[in-house]
Amino acid sequence: MEAAEAAAWGNDACFPASAPFDLPLDISEWVSRSILAAWVREEVQELDWRDSEPERILRGSRPQGMLATLAFAYATRVFDPEEILGACRLDPLFRFLCEGAAPFAQDIISFRRENHGRLGAILARVLTRAVQERPDWHATPFSLELRRRVLESAVERLDTARHMETDE
Repeated sequence: MEAAEAAAWGNDACFPASAPFDLPLDISEWVSRSILAAWVREEVQELDWRDSEPERILRGSRPQGMLATLAFAYATRVFDPEEILGACRLDPLFRFLCEGAAPFAQDIISFRRENHGRLGAILARVLTRAVQERPDWHATPFSLELRRRVLESAVERLDTARHMETDE
């Protein structure tokens, strides 16, 4: 995930050099869900899609909406494809992110597999923003250790989602 890692870290990221670090599985414990959804949308819109074939990946669905939906789900501790499907039907923020088109569980699984790197990059950037919002960590020199921990958290979320799939 080297390219995704590089994309996940801007030149201006800030973290404390040494601080206790426990990133909650549900980032909405630190940041409101609506702010988190807005961040996810912003990060997805900044991605470069020129090197992809989204119509092949999603058979006509909206890849940016799917990416935003899955990144938000994984950032808020929703990993099971069926739970994501239900949230897309019932939760206003999920409906907004999936652009009103609730995906099928198999589409969620396929998209996660095909876009693992993009999802990891988006998650890392969103998790970074959540850490940067912490008042006790604001504008502190960036730490490679905390960068590593945020990346590990993003990868762990993707791994958890993979393990929740029933067809593997």
